[in-house]
Amino acid sequence: MSSDGSAGDRRRVSHVPTGVDKLDASITGYPRGRTTLIMGGAGSGKTILTLHFIAAACARGERCVQLLTEEEKDDIYSQARSFGWEMEKYEKDGTLTVVEILPERVGGMRLPEKFQDFLQFIKVPKGANLVVDNMSVFGMAAEAIRYRERMDSLVFKLKQQGCTTLLVFDDDLEAAMRSALMHSTFSVVRLFKRDNPFTDRRERAMEVIKMRNTRIPSSHIFYEITDAGIFIEGEGKANFTTVKS
Repeated sequence: MSSDGSAGDRRRVSHVPTGVDKLDASITGYPRGRTTLIMGGAGSGKTILTLHFIAAACARGERCVQLLTEEEKDDIYSQARSFGWEMEKYEKDGTLTVVEILPERVGGMRLPEKFQDFLQFIKVPKGANLVVDNMSVFGMAAEAIRYRERMDSLVFKLKQQGCTTLLVFDDDLEAAMRSALMHSTFSVVRLFKRDNPFTDRRERAMEVIKMRNTRIPSSHIFYEITDAGIFIEGEGKANFTTVKS
């Protein structure tokens, strides 16, 4: 059973658009009020995928919070502008709140011992869309068992808050840590790059490892990173598997 109680919850889960049209054709969107883990290596497009989500939610007038642990807001805004998203206007009208932790980390600030303390630290409104980019800084010195307990607590608190949350993690964590993350969260989406020996080109693909109570593709979803962000190749349709628990 995951920390959000999903194993005993058979009710239909509503979804929030990912902001990538053809991706929504494959997975319907991210489960509303639940936590989704976005994993991937450097350059796989993790941050861009979260920017799609935030830009689309802000455009609908939904409250969003973006917690940055490894990058500065100006750099994220610059990246967003390169894809045509003007995030500053959403911050000015109060739709988007951006919290930077990198300057405090560089200045010697210790990260909260308990993950759930972040809810008070960043003042996440109930029902908000939350992105934490990147959570990997918390796994550097933690034991897997303790890390699982802390993740369970965070995910449970976020569910109580009704937050639709994307937690970004690097894909180079040790196996025990990855396992803890996957079991704690409601959904897991992994982005990766691979060399295709038949076409002699590098491909980007995403794998929906799990998404409870949701029809998910049983095959990889291939994508490119373009001037407009992530572009799903093909029609965005695939063979599906329905996961109920």
